[in-house]
Amino acid sequence: MTKQKLLPLLTATSLLVTGGLLIEGLFSGDGIARFSQRSYQLTLLALSLIDINLLLLLFNNSGRRKKTNKEGFVDSGRRSFLTWSSGIAQNKTVDAVKQKMDKGIAAVTKKRNPKSRNPLVPAGAGTWEHYKKACDVCQKCVEICPQKVLKPSLAYADFMLPELDFRSSYCHVDCVKCNEVCPTGALEKITPEEKAGIQIGYAVWLRENCLVIDDKQCSSCEKACPNGSIEMIASGRFKIPLINTGTCLGCGACQAACPSSPLKAIYVEAHLSHRYR
Repeated sequence: MTKQKLLPLLTATSLLVTGGLLIEGLFSGDGIARFSQRSYQLTLLALSLIDINLLLLLFNNSGRRKKTNKEGFVDSGRRSFLTWSSGIAQNKTVDAVKQKMDKGIAAVTKKRNPKSRNPLVPAGAGTWEHYKKACDVCQKCVEICPQKVLKPSLAYADFMLPELDFRSSYCHVDCVKCNEVCPTGALEKITPEEKAGIQIGYAVWLRENCLVIDDKQCSSCEKACPNGSIEMIASGRFKIPLINTGTCLGCGACQAACPSSPLKAIYVEAHLSHRYR
């Protein structure tokens, strides 16, 4: 079978698979929001195949061959694609340099990604394994979260499982709305008083990302911490944050308040098993 016939066939197959999964969700009684995790993963895979096939068709059909004096034939479709890609990369580099010059922006070289190695989930989950098995990805906790810190994961292994994201806000200690609406027991029903004694993770400071290393005054993380687990202490000519990991709850207030950009200088490292005080 020729490539011209194979590519449309693959695209049509991917569309049929995706359509079948969508119909299954719409007529299953609970709607698409009740898709199983496996259905989400298969849908994502099918959509990815469609994107790949359409890109191949696009560049295959747009590849008009032009004859040159010495070099034979040149694929103009591929050349256009490479030119477009290099333009994007160049623009990203220019933007990074501009960011470095802005007020409150730390140098963007030799930085660490402020991301937890373990998935970060709300108090009441107990353990990551229990949460992953019990959650049916209904997204009720995501919808009701007043701070909008619960978001569906886009990772393949945990696709659509709600996880905490503290880049713009944090989990208030007196809020248990996600626990109240969870229908499966993935999040246990707890009171605000009980939540105040659960450590879901602990704050980690990244020296190389911090503004104070660039001789800029900052104590945002200390001011934001709701239970005084962060204290600015003298270290040479700087004042750096000292974190009490024994009292830190992992609420994310310090991470949300951190002004360092584009990479935060403090983040929450999650516990796979939550700890109780």
